[in-house]
Amino acid sequence: MKSKRSLLRDEESGQALVEFAVIATLLILLLMGIADYMIYIYQEMEVTAAAGAAAMYATIPANAPLNSTNINAAEAVGRQAAPDVSNIQVTVTTIYSCAYDGSSVAKTATCSDSYPPMMFVQVTSSATASSAIRWTGIASSLNLSGSALMEIPYQ
Repeated sequence: MKSKRSLLRDEESGQALVEFAVIATLLILLLMGIADYMIYIYQEMEVTAAAGAAAMYATIPANAPLNSTNINAAEAVGRQAAPDVSNIQVTVTTIYSCAYDGSSVAKTATCSDSYPPMMFVQVTSSATASSAIRWTGIASSLNLSGSALMEIPYQ
């Protein structure tokens, strides 16, 4: 027959196992949520880097003039810069502006300082990232976007 002290020890060891199971389950869910969020952040960084890569490619003087062939090549460079984002869209456009704020004017306009407007390349990239885990009550996908604006040094 077991003593009162050994019965008490058996009950306590069972309680510790139940507490461990509850805490371990919550900890695993928390870690899975953090990992899922980190994947979103990584894909957002790639989408933004794709816009930057396309803009940099478009501003290389060897690509002058910036025609439809070079714009298509810049968009391809942007898509290649985000290999882990499968559905990325990259759009390259040119704008003319008198300031570095992204406001546009006509190509033939004259700025207030009597100089012609500067030529910029504006790149936007977008993709939809899906969650690796289906969470109840939380959206299963996020829209990601990036943009870049760079002055073209040649005109």
